[in-house]
Amino acid sequence: MKPTLLGTGGSEGIPCIFCTCSVCERARSLGGHEIRSRSSLLLNDDTLVDFSPDLFYQSLQGKFNLNRLSALFLTHFHEDHVNVPEMESRLSALPALHSPVAVYCSPETAHQVQSLFKFYFNYGRPDARDYFERYKLTPLPLWQPMHANGFCVTPIQSSHHGYGVAALGYNYIFEKNGQRLLYAVDTGWYPDVSWDFLDGLPLDGVIMECTYGDYNLQPYSPEHLNLSNMLDMLHHLQDLGCITPKTPVFLTHLCHLHSMTHEETQEFLNRCGYSVQLGYDFMELPFFT
Repeated sequence: MKPTLLGTGGSEGIPCIFCTCSVCERARSLGGHEIRSRSSLLLNDDTLVDFSPDLFYQSLQGKFNLNRLSALFLTHFHEDHVNVPEMESRLSALPALHSPVAVYCSPETAHQVQSLFKFYFNYGRPDARDYFERYKLTPLPLWQPMHANGFCVTPIQSSHHGYGVAALGYNYIFEKNGQRLLYAVDTGWYPDVSWDFLDGLPLDGVIMECTYGDYNLQPYSPEHLNLSNMLDMLHHLQDLGCITPKTPVFLTHLCHLHSMTHEETQEFLNRCGYSVQLGYDFMELPFFT
């Protein structure tokens, strides 16, 4: 299967369930690509990036299951990227799934996820069991390549904080079949150490967040990107020799502060000087085939 953007929305999704802003109301009315569930990337049927709180909905709409999942990469510990209670449902699978799922992430994220694993353990029951016993938390060191399910994966430092003290998240470089893909979600402008690592590293594709879209941000802001800062990121990647104007780039993780429709946004991107496509839920990507 091709890598698939399961969800392309920010933390609240579009439409936000509590919101009556013009963007959310328009999404309810128009549907289609205006609907954005929370962020997740299915690399293939056994490898997932982030465990969205909308995975149940995504599995229904996309007509897939995670029966073969064996590797889960987490970018950081925020509830729109790792829905720990839903992870418990793997124990309900029939036939039973006995093999563990390796959960790869930063040490800080592993600590936070483990704390919730413990929180949801029912200590009061005499037959209490660990509903997360078939997940194996595996902290990864930055910058060090590792191998999982045929991918060579290198975690790099983002500029986005998860919960916890100094808990900067991870972005990932995925390599397979002679192709190298940068997954830059969540992040703002990269710290110098990440730019230094990327310097001269050719990329065959980029998946990049654009949380704030046409909403104003200061240039080179950390945490998240808007359209202007996203283009600055691409310019710098080009200056470093990582991409060319023809390198395919896909945008994801948009929030409802972005005012343009999907079609209007793509029209803007068509004039930006790079090969940028606005991602949408269940969009298949041309990598690793």
